[in-house]
Amino acid sequence: MTRKAARRGDQPRFAVLGAGNVGMAFAGHLALKGFEVALYDRDPARIQPVEAARAVQVVSDRPDLPQGRGPIALATTHLGEALDFADFAIVCIPCCSHEDFGRHCAPYLRDHHRVLLSPGKTGGALAFWHAAMAAGCSSSPVVAESQTVLYASQVTNPGQVRISRVKNGVPVAAIPAARTTELTARLSQAYPEFLPAETVMHTSLGNTGSVFHPAIMALNAARIESSRGEFEFYIDGVSKSVANVLERIDRERTELARHLGFGTRSAREWLAVAYGAVGSDLFEAMRANEGYYGIKAPHRLSHPYLVEEVPATLVPMASLGRHYGCPCPTIEAMIHLAGTMTSTDYWSVGRTVERMGLASVPLKELGNAVREGPPIPAAPNAAAAHASRTQLTQEH
Repeated sequence: MTRKAARRGDQPRFAVLGAGNVGMAFAGHLALKGFEVALYDRDPARIQPVEAARAVQVVSDRPDLPQGRGPIALATTHLGEALDFADFAIVCIPCCSHEDFGRHCAPYLRDHHRVLLSPGKTGGALAFWHAAMAAGCSSSPVVAESQTVLYASQVTNPGQVRISRVKNGVPVAAIPAARTTELTARLSQAYPEFLPAETVMHTSLGNTGSVFHPAIMALNAARIESSRGEFEFYIDGVSKSVANVLERIDRERTELARHLGFGTRSAREWLAVAYGAVGSDLFEAMRANEGYYGIKAPHRLSHPYLVEEVPATLVPMASLGRHYGCPCPTIEAMIHLAGTMTSTDYWSVGRTVERMGLASVPLKELGNAVREGPPIPAAPNAAAAHASRTQLTQEH
C-alpha cells in the first residue's frame, strides 16, 4: 500500500513503527480516532494482513474501550516511506533495539519529525538520539520517550489487536527538554493521557518495571519453568523475602536518581498514586493492589520481563551508578544472576553510558546533556557517511 491520504486540517499524521502488540494498538486506536496512520514493520507477514484489509481491527471485551475497524492510510515494510508520511513517529519495537533503530532512522529523519519511543525504558531516548547523530543524521528532530506503555494489548489474529486497558496518565519527556510541552500539547489532540515530565532522565529513572519484573522472574525461575507460569505473578511470585529484594533494588534506583539530580517516586509511592494501593512496606502495598490479582506469570524465562528489562533497565542504571559514583550492588547482582540463567552477557548487549552518549559527560554537566542531548559524535568522513546511509537504505 503506497497511497497517501490528503491531510485533514491541522491534524498530525502518525507513523507507527512496529506492528507488535503495542504498535497495533496505537495504529488501530489512532485510526479509530480519525487520524491518518502509517504502519511500518520490517516483517512482511505482519504488514500484509493490514495492507490487504486497509485497516487494523480493534477488539475489546469492555464497552468503554476502543473497538472497531481502524482504516490505515499506509502499510509498508519501507521505513523511509513511513517516516516521509508522518509528523509523529511512535516507535513500538523491543526496547533493546532502540540504538540500532536510531541508526536505521537517521537517513530519513527531518526537522519536523517528533519521535516518541513507547516506552523508552531507561535511557531509550538518549540511546536513540545518540545513535542517530552518530549515523550522520543532519536534521534536528525531537526525540521523546514515555515512561511506560499506554496500552495493555495483544495481537490476537493477523491484522487484529485486543485492547484490555488504556492507562489514564503516562509521563513523556523529550530531547531537547524545552520541546516537551510543545510535543505533549500537539500530541494531546490524539492522547491527552500523555503528560509532560521534566527530562528524559526523570522518565528513565521513574520506570518501576525495573523494580518488579526482572527480579520476580529470576527469583521464580524454577516455578516458571516447571509450571509454565501457572501462578499469579505479582501475588504468588512475591513472598516477603522476594519483596525485600525488590525494595533494595528500588532503594538503589531512587538513591541513584537523587545522586544524579533527578528525583523520582519510590515503587511504594508509585503504587499509592497509580493504584491507590498502600501498605507499611512494598510487600503489603503490592498485596493491596487489586489490579495485580489474576495476572498469570509468563510461561517462559525468555520473556521481555527478563531478556529486555535487564539490558534496557537494570544495565543502564548500574552503568550510570558505576560511572557517576553511586554503586548499585543489588541491581548488579540481579544482572549477573539473570545473565547466568540465560547464558547472556547483559553488560555487552545492554544500554551503557557509552551507548547513551554520556561517557564523556561529567556529573556537573549531566543535567544539561540530558536536556539538550548528549555531545554529538564526531562526524564520519564523507565516504563512510555515504556508505552507512547506502547500507541503511538498502536494509529498509
